[in-house]
Parts: sequence; C-alpha cells; structure tokens
Amino acid sequence: MQINVLLNESPFVTSEWIGTGKKYKDVPMRVVNGHLAALKVPEAVKRSYPSPDMLITAFTALKLLPPQTRELASFRNDAWFSTDKPTQSESSCSELLRSCAIPSKNTLDTLKKAFGQQWLDGAQSFDHCCALGIPSGSPS
Repeated sequence: MQINVLLNESPFVTSEWIGTGKKYKDVPMRVVNGHLAALKVPEAVKRSYPSPDMLITAFTALKLLPPQTRELASFRNDAWFSTDKPTQSESSCSELLRSCAIPSKNTLDTLKKAFGQQWLDGAQSFDHCCALGIPSGSPS
C-alpha cells in the first residue's frame, strides 16, 4: 500500500501544479513527494556508481569526478533550467557529469534552493555549462 493512502494524502497531480503559476512555498506533502521524485537519481545513472562492496583501496583509485570549480558565480537561476525536454539519454548524462567541472558549492546550493520553483514553473531539463560548450562557470 502506498504511503499517501496510509496518510489519507491525495497523490501528486502534475496538471494541478506544474506550469500553473503556483509558488513553491508551504506546499502540501504530495507536492514535496513529487518534488523528491523529480530529483530521484535514474537507475541508468545508479548503475554507473561504484559497488558498495568495493574495497576502499580500489575505491580510492577510481577517478570518479572532475574537480569542483572555485568560480565566483553570478547568474540568473533560470539560465540553468529549461522547459525543454532533456535531449541527452540518462547514460550519456552520467558520462557528461563525470567529464565536466563540478560547479562550486555556492552555485550548487543556489540551484538546489531554486529547483522547487523552477520545477513548478515547468522546468524539465537542466543546462549544465559543459553541455552548452562553456568551459566552466555558469551558463551564458
């Protein structure tokens, strides 16, 4: 039995929330659950994760991610989000993420905070600067 049935909570209905002009503030739990589902790591990406049974010596030898940038980012949040459907497969996104510089912690925190509203506004994809051909920093 689903948790929302147990809690007498109605399920998240996309058409009632996405692209309707509502604000992501004090939203019902069904919207929070929809938001969390949108952030769920796809199975194709999870399959590229190292095995949890891997020995620590093997794990530390892996080249998992590129270094994090230390840029002072100044950008509009909506420059990173797009209402267009994703153009890359989940597996190619996994490869792309391993080859691009990771945005600074400040940038990641800002984007994480902005995601709820961008999602309600209809964002379906994310424009990472590497995917756009910009060396590092923020989207143009």
